[in-house]
Amino acid sequence: MKDRIPLIDQLEELEQEWERRGREYPTLVAQGRMRCYRMEAKMARLEAAIRTLEWLNEHADALREYVLYATRIWPPAQGGEWNEQVPDTPEKEAAE
Repeated sequence: MKDRIPLIDQLEELEQEWERRGREYPTLVAQGRMRCYRMEAKMARLEAAIRTLEWLNEHADALREYVLYATRIWPPAQGGEWNEQVPDTPEKEAAE
């Protein structure tokens, strides 16, 4: 899939998965097919991902604004180098 998926849609999907696991994991623990600490760790990791997407969604406008600002200040790099040719020192420039 090449299309971008909006943050809100990603968040909705993770929340549904969190709810599904919240219903299924206790049964797996009760059946001895999953250990309790494993259930808690997996739920905590999923919840952390949800909180991260919530934060990104809440701050999307500010992040977008910062990226636009930053790209005006610093030119984009190509191959890890500056686009402009900047002489090493004023003396080198004068000598050339």
